[in-house]
Amino acid sequence: MKINIFQKIIILLSLGLIAVTTAKATPTVAVSVNTATITITADDDDIESANVDGTSLCTSTITEIIFNNSGGHSYKINDDALNGCATLENITFEGNVGNIGNHAFEGCPVLDNITFEGNVGDIGFNAFLNCTALENITFEGSVGNIVFDAFRNCTALENITFEGSVGNIGQIAFMNCGALENITFKGNVGDIGFNAFENCTALENITFEGSVGTINNEAFKNCSSLESITFKGNASTVSDITDYAFDGSSIESIYVPYKYVNAYKAKFPAYADLFEEIPGSEPPPRAQTSINKIHIKKGSLEIKPQE
Repeated sequence: MKINIFQKIIILLSLGLIAVTTAKATPTVAVSVNTATITITADDDDIESANVDGTSLCTSTITEIIFNNSGGHSYKINDDALNGCATLENITFEGNVGNIGNHAFEGCPVLDNITFEGNVGDIGFNAFLNCTALENITFEGSVGNIVFDAFRNCTALENITFEGSVGNIGQIAFMNCGALENITFKGNVGDIGFNAFENCTALENITFEGSVGTINNEAFKNCSSLESITFKGNASTVSDITDYAFDGSSIESIYVPYKYVNAYKAKFPAYADLFEEIPGSEPPPRAQTSINKIHIKKGSLEIKPQE
């Protein structure tokens, strides 16, 4: 009996001698638009990560973009995706974000608020460069690396809050953010690169609530308003503070928990004169009671305080 080509294929498949593979479709996103807002939602429940290239979204009417996370997806923002969007004012990432590409939001002149409600991957080179209206950035989850030059020249930026851990902060990442007043790191932080916060002339206070890697030379150079830094962990939670980390700043105090002051002074002698206990970190003295009478009865001890 002759076997045709289709029968041969069926036999080979059944013997496992041919494997059939199917290519996964390229992830896409669904976009809904009203007058001023774009909501982006991954349109396939099987998509784990949707790549976003939003060049076509930069229209003259769009002021807000919301990356919806109703399906539990993670978005990756490609290089140059929303570069130069002239009317974009607000961006909200409702869930996790993969990497944000190089130049992804560079030069968005009226962008003033960014909220990351989930975790974020790496933030790329020049990702938010020259976003001169940007005032607030909130990272509610963890952040990967913030690379070289990511937020340079964001001259209106006033506050940055990192609720979770942060990877390394690259060189000149926040350079020339002249309105920046406060930085709070509530989780662990990796290395802080050379000149990372140089010329942040309004910066007054920095708080590290977790561990810190190396604070490199000139990381906070010319931060002329910088008054204090607070480390809330013990000395072992800070890898290194280089001798010129605060070159050109006016730092007056480095606050640490009272019981670790001497350990910090020993580990970082270049700053020994600056270490002070965090105000209120020393526990109150124990109450003392004067006793002037002790009556010993059979089988018991009675102590009376002085009247």
